[in-house]
Formats: sequence, structure tokens, C-alpha cells
Amino acid sequence: TGPEGNIFVGKIPQNVPTEKRLRIKVGDEVSSTFIVSDDVYTMAKDATLKFFGIQRSGNSESWFHGPSHTKDGGGAITTAGDTTSSFDASRAGSLAGGWYDCGDHLKESQTMAYAFMTLAVMHATNPGKDVDHYDYNQGEFVKTDGVPDVLREAKHGADFFLKAYEFAKGVVDDMPVSVGNFGSDHGWWGRPEAQDYLPTDNSSVATDRGGPAARIVRLGELGANISSDIAAGLAILSKDYAKYDKKFADSCLVVAEKMYAFAKDLAQGKTFKNNKTTFSSPAYNGNNEFTDDLALASVALLYATGKKDYADDMIRTTELFASQQIRDGAGFF
Repeated sequence: TGPEGNIFVGKIPQNVPTEKRLRIKVGDEVSSTFIVSDDVYTMAKDATLKFFGIQRSGNSESWFHGPSHTKDGGGAITTAGDTTSSFDASRAGSLAGGWYDCGDHLKESQTMAYAFMTLAVMHATNPGKDVDHYDYNQGEFVKTDGVPDVLREAKHGADFFLKAYEFAKGVVDDMPVSVGNFGSDHGWWGRPEAQDYLPTDNSSVATDRGGPAARIVRLGELGANISSDIAAGLAILSKDYAKYDKKFADSCLVVAEKMYAFAKDLAQGKTFKNNKTTFSSPAYNGNNEFTDDLALASVALLYATGKKDYADDMIRTTELFASQQIRDGAGFF
């Protein structure tokens, strides 16, 4: 009931060439190509980063698609579903950038913040493995940009969060980090660059396909966890990107410290107009545990600044927020 035949056993010699494409031939069968290398997992990293390139929104040199959703920021501003404005062409483009959530073209605070934080942490903890194989456009691998690829992709996320901070005029509670309407976006199945050209009149189901007017600007989707992830990523870039762009890195630190303070305020029960300690959206409404995110942000800010206050929050303060159950510090991180 199963396969039959001879089983061949062989040994791969220790002196096989490295950094070259190899195959194994057994009988008449030939394997797929493979490479023996100390940096073999870098290839997996490259493939992952090219997926980030596909997911990029805005005029972002994606190797896979053209500029897309370049009018983001012009849509109606909403808080918990309460729309307070209509499409404003003067704001169009102010929130271009970031990454798409999944198979749609929504930009969601939770997935963008987590992806951004993870990229920053990966670079900071494995700098020797973060090599420069690509330009910002990952279709270009001959003339590269001189910036490690994971770090450069993290900057793409940081650019969006800095735009959100500017949009909010420096008030963290007013930062819009989610863009798009669930219903209208899912009424469109096509390439992201085409959505900019869909009718801006979204008054009927027939035309409501996620065009510029349907790209609502959603407030109140930060929470203590999302804010902490963004703060952590920005803090890391404030140190690790300084050698490439000091002005950008300094901007990251300003926003990182403010977002961390905001996350602590939320965790400690302070009330704000838009955001609550817990975070939810129609797509993401998990358990909202923020302890690990807050702890990570304190680690990242200690890494970036060396300030004692962040070390206190990380390992010494036992009453950082109400009902703290962890015995040995902010997050026992």
C-alpha cells in the first residue's frame, strides 16, 4: 500500500564547497539546489524582507507594486466608529506609508506596531547577521543603499509612526495608527495601486470599494501595548540608525519617550479622550496584556539613553501600574 524500492544511504563529505549551489544525486534522482554556508539563514531573512516589500504602502519603492494609497490621511477622522469629519484633500498623503495588514489593504495598528518592533529588535540583537543585500527597493541588489536590510525595513515603519505623530501635532492620544474601512476595503479585490483611482464618492455599495474617501483615519487604537511596541522600535532606531541619519534618529527618540510615557499613563489608569488602557478594533480585540510590551519598551529606552529611570521601570519598580502582580520589576523581562 506504500512506496517500494531501494533506499540509498550516503554521507556528505566534510570538504564540500561552501557558498556555491549544490545538488545531491542518488540513483536517477537529483535534489533541489542548496547551499552550505555559515549565513544560510540570511536567505530566509531575505525572503521574509521581500514579503515586507510587497506589503509596503505609500510611495515606498515596493519591488512588487507601484505607489499605492498615496492619499491616506485625507479620509474622515473617526473615534470608536464616530465620524467627526469628511474627506479633506488638504490632508491627503499625510498618512501615506506603513504596511498592509494581510490580504487586504487596511493598515492596522496592532500588526504594524508588532512587525515594526520585531524588525528593530532583530537588528539590535543580531547586528552581525543584518547585512546589506538590497537597496530600499529589494528588486535592486547590485547597487545597494549601504544600510543593513532589516534596519532599513524597520525605518519604513518608523516613518509612518512619525507621520502619525506629526498628524496629531505631537499629542500621542491623537495619533492615528490605523487607516481604512473594513467593509469597503473588502469590497475590492485587486492591486493596491489601483485603489487610489476608485471613485471618491462612497455613498453607495456600488462605489464603496475602499477608494480614498473610504480610507478613514481611525483614532483610539493605541492602548498601552501598541504604544509600548512603537516606543520600543523607535527607541532602538534612535540609537542604531544614528550613523545613517542622525536627524531622523533624534526624531525617533523624541517620539519614543513620549509614547512610553503615554503607555505608562494608560497602564496606570489615566484617562484620555481617544485611547484606553485596553485596545480593540473590529479585527483585533485580544486580551490586551501590556506588561511584556511595557517592559520591552523600558529595555529599549535604556539601550537608547542609558537613563536610570528606564532601568528602574525595567527591574526595580514593583508598583509601576495598578494591581501589578510581578514580583521583581515592571515586566520581569
